[in-house]
Amino acid sequence: MHVAIVCGYGLYDPAVRTPEEMEGLQEYLTAVFQDIQRRPEITTIVLCGGCTNPLRPQVSEAKSVMENWVLKQTVFDPREYRWALEEASANAAQSLSFAAMLLLYHLPQKCTVYCDTVREWKTRILAKQILGNLGYAYEVVGFPRRDIHPRSTWGMQIAQGIRCLVSPEYVRSLLMAEPAHPPSP
Repeated sequence: MHVAIVCGYGLYDPAVRTPEEMEGLQEYLTAVFQDIQRRPEITTIVLCGGCTNPLRPQVSEAKSVMENWVLKQTVFDPREYRWALEEASANAAQSLSFAAMLLLYHLPQKCTVYCDTVREWKTRILAKQILGNLGYAYEVVGFPRRDIHPRSTWGMQIAQGIRCLVSPEYVRSLLMAEPAHPPSP
């Protein structure tokens, strides 16, 4: 089994995002899913992202992408894949860790992690520390995403990547950060 882990970047909801953010997220998701389609070995997709938006505290990033983009787009047929929603993460380290926990019973031969290009280097470091240490074969693929968030800069992400590389305590703090809470049933 080959699994795609798709890092989320906020709610897919024009009511809480700027037009530029929505276009950037849509372009990112389109590129990710076009790449997934070129990989027939991928059978399962994990959408990552918890309830991180205070304007919609009961809606996870993963669920908003599934309901508002995946099920409504025409890039591919969602029925061709198995799906899992990772709805508890508040950062990239948690996304990878919680996605890995979801996959423990399935033991995929490989994981392809999708992220934005600004966070690709940091995500490679985290994937090695989290997925690699669990024995998963993995690769990280980045695609551009327009964003206006102040943490979405190369400098900020490289600095965080260096901290992840040299400080196990920093990675532990990311993993132990207050996770986003999944929506109540």
